[in-house]
Amino acid sequence: KEEDVALSYIDMDKLNDSEMSELATLVNGKLNGDFGATPTTYFVVEGKVEKVLVGAASYEELSEEYNKYIVE
Repeated sequence: KEEDVALSYIDMDKLNDSEMSELATLVNGKLNGDFGATPTTYFVVEGKVEKVLVGAASYEELSEEYNKYIVE
């Protein structure tokens, strides 16, 4: 429903070993996260993780968190 929002969805079941390794490097290195629970939503603003929601989140919860980081 929002415009100009970068959203990435990764289905880990469809990744090959190389892609999984690359994802692990990104999550554990740059995003300081892990694969302890799925789904997990990372709110990344200018390369910095601002919020992590672990587990299923409602549209309202995702929208509320997203709106905290909108730069107008």
